[in-house]
Amino acid sequence: MTGDRNINRKHVNYRKAGKIKKKLHKQQIKKAALSNKTTQPKSIEDMTKKDRRELIKKKKIVKEIEKALIKKGCSKRNRGRIMIIQKFFLYKLYLYSFVFQFIIFLSIPPYSIFSLRNQSVFQNNRYIYKNFNFIQYNLSFYCQIYRFFMIRQSIIKSQKCSQNINDPYVFLSSKICASLFLDLIKFKQMNIIKTKLTLKFYSNYFLLFLIKTYLQFIMKLIIAFLILLNTFAFIKYDSGLALDFNSDSYPTFKCYFGYSKIAVISFSNAFENIPQVFFYHEYFDQEVAEAELKLSITTITKTSFTSEIYCGQKRVRRLKIRWFALDDQRIEVINNFNMVNPDDKTFTIKNPNAKFGFIVLTSIHYSGAVDFQLSMSSITMNTVTVTITKVAGKFVNLKQVGYQVIVGVEEAFIKLGLQTSTGTFISGNISKQPNRWFVIAVQSITFPNTTYLTLEALFTYTATTLSYTWKSFLNSQTPNKHEQVWVAYQFTTTYKPLECFSIRTSRKQAFDLTILPTFFLQLVQTNQIYFTNGNYEYVVDKSITPLKMNIQMKCENGKKVQADFNKCNACSIQKTYSFTYNCFNQMNYIGFFPLFQQAFQQYNHLKINIQSSSLEIINVVYDQAITEKTIVKIQILNL
Repeated sequence: MTGDRNINRKHVNYRKAGKIKKKLHKQQIKKAALSNKTTQPKSIEDMTKKDRRELIKKKKIVKEIEKALIKKGCSKRNRGRIMIIQKFFLYKLYLYSFVFQFIIFLSIPPYSIFSLRNQSVFQNNRYIYKNFNFIQYNLSFYCQIYRFFMIRQSIIKSQKCSQNINDPYVFLSSKICASLFLDLIKFKQMNIIKTKLTLKFYSNYFLLFLIKTYLQFIMKLIIAFLILLNTFAFIKYDSGLALDFNSDSYPTFKCYFGYSKIAVISFSNAFENIPQVFFYHEYFDQEVAEAELKLSITTITKTSFTSEIYCGQKRVRRLKIRWFALDDQRIEVINNFNMVNPDDKTFTIKNPNAKFGFIVLTSIHYSGAVDFQLSMSSITMNTVTVTITKVAGKFVNLKQVGYQVIVGVEEAFIKLGLQTSTGTFISGNISKQPNRWFVIAVQSITFPNTTYLTLEALFTYTATTLSYTWKSFLNSQTPNKHEQVWVAYQFTTTYKPLECFSIRTSRKQAFDLTILPTFFLQLVQTNQIYFTNGNYEYVVDKSITPLKMNIQMKCENGKKVQADFNKCNACSIQKTYSFTYNCFNQMNYIGFFPLFQQAFQQYNHLKINIQSSSLEIINVVYDQAITEKTIVKIQILNL
């Protein structure tokens, strides 16, 4: 035989070639089983269905290559030799596919690796688990093929030396294949130990290395995220002592005859929303008449608030301001700074459940002896009224007064009563309350204008109690009345929207729809009725439970009615009662009669919106934040 193209096919020993091919195939399977028993099956019978499918797939590709070689006129013997090279390029293709899948694996979101329940790190993420199996299988597979080429190269060399067989084509092909394969698997993460005839590849070590590297990277991301989260975490409450208007802390602070100063007081961290701020004077030191002090909070941001002071007449020496900031709508702060010509005043309250509160004096301007008291004379669902006593002959000396009104829900305050101080005052031990601030709310001053107006609280703390006394100045104290209040900054009571626990429906025929409104809404207990288009607001008293509604509407032919009623606030599914009715002439008027209730009695702020084809009732809830929840929504739609 002189060449592949001039071969006489009749003289080819097909039986011998077939035996050699079978023997070679068996050797490959045996070597594969010995090299990696965990990832390669011992025989075809031991293979899983998945492995069999992969083997069939590879064989199909090999057959296609064989067909292509036959068309070129290659002999079966030389085809077997050339197939070694062709198979290698097939393995090269698989290697590239492995690299591609490995890159895909690295692009998986980091958090998916931590969705663990038990056992292996990757068992709960099928995609990652599949890719790592793919990596382990392919690395061992490529290792076996590489070893096959190295063994074949050694055999050819030994045959060439001992038997003087000169087959440069096979020798060169094997050498090229081995060198190409070496180039392909030169990764830093691979650990290959090569001996004279064997090669052991630590695929499990490589797998652990990848896991370790990937987890280290993820842990760095988590640590960075936690640091970032800690830096920018929002706070819900804060407090502090401001000394910006204290001459002991700032000697340049000389507040008299038109002096003014602006101070920016920063919070310990950022709030998610703009908080409410209130304060009381822990130290108040002002000269005899005429003394004019104006003090106010001008702006509040998420990170600080700005306070401004003005001294028009005699000197204000020292102010120590104990301030509190709170991001919670269960407490509401109403400011009435620097009111000239003091008088009774009524303020609007947003939260109808804020039925409790107290007053704190913030500033004063007097021209002589004064004697007055601020008090909360009445509080309703939407208003609070502050009155001021008017002592004859002294009230004329009170030119200006400033104060803050702090109102809230029942849980917000623990009031220990109004304390009267005429001489030496000692509070006695007061038990500390968890998650609350202690506030001294000065509401009354009796000042004879014979010495300085001075109020300085000196505190003593123990593990479970606190106490305070007013510091004497020139053997005297300024007579006053103040309220001791514990103010909550964390709450246990949560306010939720109304829930519909029962509903009755009706359908009937109305003979003349023209005289009926499109929608008719009645709050049964109060007989509050709405039927014209517009926006309305109404506060339902907390004594009304359950809240009964009577809702009726037209259902004209060719229309349909879609109605939803809030059933469950805490449910993830089936949160509403839903109804759909198709309209026709015999049943053209529909009625809904829902009953609503809550976990405990509370006032309910309702927003009612009636339009030509819809009715919506929204429950405004004042909890940590103000939220609006639709509890009734009815629409008239076209079929």
